[in-house]
Amino acid sequence: MVVILAASAAAEDLMIQDFEIDSVDEDDEVKPGETLTITFDVVNVISDDIEDIEVELWFERSGTKLEDKNGDRINPEFDLNDIDAGDDKDIRYEFEIPWEVDDGDRWDIMVRVKGRNAEDSSRVDFEDTFGEFKIEKDSHELFVDASFDPETVDCGDHVQLDVLVRNIGTNDEENVNITIINTLIGINKREVVYLDEDPEEDDNYFEETYSFNVNDDLNPGLYELTVRAKYDNGYEEAYKTITLDVANCQFSAGSQTGDSSDDSDDQDGSQDSGTGTSDNDSTAGQTGTQQPTTGTTAPVNYVPATPSASPKDGGSDTTLILLIVVGEVALIIIIVLVYLLVRKPKPKAPEYRY
Repeated sequence: MVVILAASAAAEDLMIQDFEIDSVDEDDEVKPGETLTITFDVVNVISDDIEDIEVELWFERSGTKLEDKNGDRINPEFDLNDIDAGDDKDIRYEFEIPWEVDDGDRWDIMVRVKGRNAEDSSRVDFEDTFGEFKIEKDSHELFVDASFDPETVDCGDHVQLDVLVRNIGTNDEENVNITIINTLIGINKREVVYLDEDPEEDDNYFEETYSFNVNDDLNPGLYELTVRAKYDNGYEEAYKTITLDVANCQFSAGSQTGDSSDDSDDQDGSQDSGTGTSDNDSTAGQTGTQQPTTGTTAPVNYVPATPSASPKDGGSDTTLILLIVVGEVALIIIIVLVYLLVRKPKPKAPEYRY
């Protein structure tokens, strides 16, 4: 959703125009982990050029500056150099909302502009609030992320899988069931964890690195893995689907057999990619969104080999014998038919009536 704010002149020399806030949800509401985009124009409204223009952006609430996921203050700076008289330059900035924010908090968007008049060297320096955004959390919601390292491997290679499941809702989540299964590539993991709703608590998230060796008997291709997390007493599910590129293997036709998926109740639905959430409460009459498969499909470029008989395995000799037998049977049938046709029938004795 794009929110367009009215133009705001903050100095006699420069003006901020077309200030927009673009968020995923309605109005100016965002969730932890979502991306917020801010755009605006810096306009020179006087007849002189303005030089050495610098723009600074930050987010503030009750005197507290917003920090990113690493604990550093979110404070981007932009060097616009010069803006000629009557011209403008645009600024675009996007960032991810950090985890450690509270539901309902409103953050002011602060902008500071500095520059120098090219004619009389007078300084331009002003700052003001040009908008705000609100943190909006659902009562039950998880965030799932996963990645392979490396993403391209050969059969038998060592792979690391990084998994993150975080509670971004307003309620604690007990008995979160996490499944990470693709037996084709060689991983089968299950976890049951508790996730606190407080983002500042250590048990607000589950983070783990799994190590495994890719199976030796794969066919080269792309293999999907879906990391699933069922929560809210099993009624809801969050997931992330990623792809492992298996480049080189010793091909063995028909080697990819066996169960490569999760439980049968996880097989319903159409395949999907990326991240998402779903509602599995069918007893309450809620259809929810259709779930992706567990990501254990065969590689997209896999074409099974068709075995054929070679001269060494006796296939040609067997064929020759069969042809001889068929020919002899046909010859016998022809002889019998000829005999029946040329055989003279016995004369029938005359009948006398008295």
